[in-house]
Amino acid sequence: MNKFMALVGQPVSHSWSPALFNYVFDRSRISADYFSMSVDKNHLERFIKFSRENCFGFNVTMPHKGTVIPLIDEVDPEAMEIGAVNVVANDNGHLIGFNTDFSGFSRFLVQAGIDFQGRSILFVGGGGAFRAVRYAINKNFRPGEESVLVRDPGKYRDGPEGVRFLDYGGIPSSSDFVINCSPVGMVGISGPAHLPEPIISGCETFIDLIYNPVRTGSVILAKRMGKRAFSGLDMFLYQAEDSFEKVFNTRADHVLFKESIERITGESHDKVQG
Repeated sequence: MNKFMALVGQPVSHSWSPALFNYVFDRSRISADYFSMSVDKNHLERFIKFSRENCFGFNVTMPHKGTVIPLIDEVDPEAMEIGAVNVVANDNGHLIGFNTDFSGFSRFLVQAGIDFQGRSILFVGGGGAFRAVRYAINKNFRPGEESVLVRDPGKYRDGPEGVRFLDYGGIPSSSDFVINCSPVGMVGISGPAHLPEPIISGCETFIDLIYNPVRTGSVILAKRMGKRAFSGLDMFLYQAEDSFEKVFNTRADHVLFKESIERITGESHDKVQG
């Protein structure tokens, strides 16, 4: 079997990673394929054992970003501090975990010119994506009040100091930023097409980490309300480039990755994010 790269999680059918990476591999003449692999928690350890000899590396998505950590050999200090790994590089059977959600979101902030200094933030969802983007924000800024909407705040008693975990009955009347770190509105996930209107109505800027669909119901709603709104497309693009660099130890071709995104969406990247 030829070595390959994979996305591991459940669900994975929504992901554009196979189309993105396989285009890049083909144009870069890298002899590899990229697959999405639906792996539940009971089979994660078996996959990791298999990956040591068969994978160049693999991306990790929900719900395994935290549970993969004790199953691999080494974790980058920033990923360990975040408490989530979304890419694992294979160095001759030695598996090393990194977090490129953090680096991808950091690059997006620079590209978009977003400044969180002293600004209040409402995060929706308290999983691995939340931990990565909050880490990116606090590494680069000193934000104001930080709140997180979750289904069960009691599960987060050991959460970050100074962060308020609230249930959906405690939506703040206003926040400068709302960042959706939940799967609400993602292709392949049953449920509402967008976040509840009161969550979005009180913010100035809305950021959705979801990229498929590229214009989520929440982004569309935010723009209708006159908010500045961003999809997760840039974060997806940048974290993919950073993942490529971790796995193959070579610089990613940004033009090629961007070209791949435009082939997937069928329109100009700048138009999508405009």
